[in-house]
Amino acid sequence: MKKNKDGVMAARFEKIGARNALIDNVKGLVVLLYMIDHAILHMPKADGYAASKWWGHSNPVLIPSWGFNIIDLGPILFFFVIGFVFFSSFMKKYERDGRAAYKQVILRNLAFMGLFLGSMYFAGAVDKPADLWNTVPSIGFACLLTVPFLVPRISQSAVLKVVCGGGVLLFYHFFHDQLFGFLANIPFNAEDGTVDNLVHAGGMAGCVGYVGIILLSGAIADVSKKGIVPYAALTAVLWILGRFSYLFLQPSYPDMNVTWMFSALTKINLFYFGFYVLDKLFLKGREIPILATMGRNIFLYLFFILFFQAVFAIFNFPLAHNKTEAFLIVAAITAIYLLAAIPLHKSRVIFKL
Repeated sequence: MKKNKDGVMAARFEKIGARNALIDNVKGLVVLLYMIDHAILHMPKADGYAASKWWGHSNPVLIPSWGFNIIDLGPILFFFVIGFVFFSSFMKKYERDGRAAYKQVILRNLAFMGLFLGSMYFAGAVDKPADLWNTVPSIGFACLLTVPFLVPRISQSAVLKVVCGGGVLLFYHFFHDQLFGFLANIPFNAEDGTVDNLVHAGGMAGCVGYVGIILLSGAIADVSKKGIVPYAALTAVLWILGRFSYLFLQPSYPDMNVTWMFSALTKINLFYFGFYVLDKLFLKGREIPILATMGRNIFLYLFFILFFQAVFAIFNFPLAHNKTEAFLIVAAITAIYLLAAIPLHKSRVIFKL
């Protein structure tokens, strides 16, 4: 197995060349907000602690017409970014390694799922039920489900990605309840729009819809490479379609229906387009300090979050009594993370499984 100049196994650390600074900047800002939100809601807290509704999920049923809360956009953000880089990254591996590239993708994402589920099981053993499933292991599962679409013909065609992505989302729409019943074990109560026995909204079932988001995001990435005018036109069309979808089916966070997924995609894309214009006019491919560092090694940051959640539970560290204390906890975790991430960033090393 290849090693980098520091002798570290390439399966864990990869020496990288040119990066997409725009992607790293966007990930760094929005995912940092998402993880702050997540920690404020889910880090252990003292009795009487109450986070404002703005920080929570936009449930119980309908998401407000003009927006999602940050934590609700978080899952789609991951898969939007994955779609932007997944297909082009795979094709580079395929051109270099041939069919072995498929094996690399499968093994990497199996390892990704295993490590995060193991971490969650450990945290659950000392804090909360161990059968939780969240966005992080869903990344590995959704990427595994995307493997059949990594054939060169689809990977290199925006049109085929749209056709396949649309087909997956239609499948998700019509078989949504069955997927939730079999994969997430969350029976949906259609009468009042609630879910019974909520383990985690979406669970594995949402990964089928995430595959559609990955494919559509890949198509968006293809169009964005053609220039600002084509991408602006696509962004406008997506926004109109996202708004139009509300007429047929209201988006619902707890059961993560197809309108919720597509509408979230249009909002994330609009946000990304703003960064895209900023980059074209001013940044010119330059990294924004700290944000790019956060974005480049975001999976290492996720490990830090899970690790500290477990540590807080095991050693009964002082709990947050208010939002100020919660922010201080998150700031401390982020500072510790940056002590590791900044040297990696300067050495142009990215953490990988």
